[in-house]
Amino acid sequence: MTNPVIAVFGTNGALGKPTLDALTSSTFSSKISFPIRAITRDPSKYTSNDEIKYYKADSADIDSFKDVLTGVDVLINLGGTSDIQHYDTPLDALLKYAKDTVKLYIPSQFGTELDVTDLPGFLQVKTAHSEKARAAGVKTIDVINSLFFVPGSYLYELIYGFNPETNVAVVRGDKGTKFDTSYLGDVGKAVAAIVTFGDYSKLPNKIRISSDRITLDDALDNYEKIHPGVKITREYVSKAETYKKAHELYDAGFDFKDFLFYLEYFISQGTDKGVSFSKNENELINPGESLFKWTKYGSI
Repeated sequence: MTNPVIAVFGTNGALGKPTLDALTSSTFSSKISFPIRAITRDPSKYTSNDEIKYYKADSADIDSFKDVLTGVDVLINLGGTSDIQHYDTPLDALLKYAKDTVKLYIPSQFGTELDVTDLPGFLQVKTAHSEKARAAGVKTIDVINSLFFVPGSYLYELIYGFNPETNVAVVRGDKGTKFDTSYLGDVGKAVAAIVTFGDYSKLPNKIRISSDRITLDDALDNYEKIHPGVKITREYVSKAETYKKAHELYDAGFDFKDFLFYLEYFISQGTDKGVSFSKNENELINPGESLFKWTKYGSI
């Protein structure tokens, strides 16, 4: 297989820079056809070079993707769900302009393993999007990384169930319940490992990755460590109570303002309920950590 021509949509998002950094790193750069095609609404904000060329495209206009997607082998979609009306546009454009050349599509899944949750239709737009791509005959791999951790942000300063104004945390589920979490930089490297794998037919349609497994108490302990003098009051709510509340809330209709609570719910329910994996594909894409070392929570 020749080195793939890669396009990346959603470069302004949280995963944009880590993914581009990984693709252009010495670990993966010899396996890629440059320049990478980076898709943005406003390329004037960036400077193209030999490794990355910025293209203008807008989800509201499918034909704006023609130049950037014609002839691509791989499309990495890092877009969010804020623009639901045009969520399928990058895929529709891929099918219109690169159906004969595309070999791999990575949709904007990431996060929760949606197909094992017990909330019917939770974030259905993502599931339907991947199913649409596969139905069109495109090799599509959902990358599932559970919950992100980012120093200064997720699981460092922003911890599920914790209010920093009151220093009170509601910890849901059995004490010691672990969940998977992935460092933002590791997710970018994992995506790079997948798109440079070679024979995509040997890869499953769902790849679960994990930098580490922790408990919410681990995150709260780390918060106290990096904020000397702070002592968090922890209120524990059972797995059963959380289940009851989550299903009552969800049955009344999904409201995005409750999204973080649902993540707490998935944490509380334990293994294979959305954010805690009984197995992952770390070794498949990064055998023996030969490509990169998985980052342990609290090590950075």
